[in-house]
Amino acid sequence: MAVAVNGEGTFKASAPKFLLQTREIMSRYRYAVTADGQRFLVNTPLEEANTSPITVVLNGRTRQKVRVQELRTIRAGILEARKVNSC
Repeated sequence: MAVAVNGEGTFKASAPKFLLQTREIMSRYRYAVTADGQRFLVNTPLEEANTSPITVVLNGRTRQKVRVQELRTIRAGILEARKVNSC
């Protein structure tokens, strides 16, 4: 539920309105609110969720370092091949 409030002078609140329509779930954590109060994360049963795939990157920096080293090795090989072919 949500109400509009007037903080000037005398406190006034509007009639309560539904803010979110959710199903009751048996969970300790039903929702979370962002610090600014503008967004909500709602725990939703899987059958109702709009699912889409996610990508999880583990050891991203390690992979990046390995890829840079691979590219350096490839570049060195190309440069060596050019030297051999130019002779």
